[in-house]
Amino acid sequence: MPAVLETTLYLAKNRPQLKDMDAVNNLYYFPKPLAITNFYLIFSKKTVTKAFVEQFTKALIEFKQTDEYQKIVMKYQ
Repeated sequence: MPAVLETTLYLAKNRPQLKDMDAVNNLYYFPKPLAITNFYLIFSKKTVTKAFVEQFTKALIEFKQTDEYQKIVMKYQ
């Protein structure tokens, strides 16, 4: 599993605000890449609220400052 997916799933399962939004059941993973490049996460404006995106962004920034995140990064280097 790619590090970015592992990180995203971790946040979706463990952050209360994302758990309340059932984020883990609204993520989709496509195992065959269209290209190999930098990773960008996008959300549909039709199905995802701006509040969700803001909460997700905040949680990701906070998570990147933890030891758990560093363990995931080191695992894939």
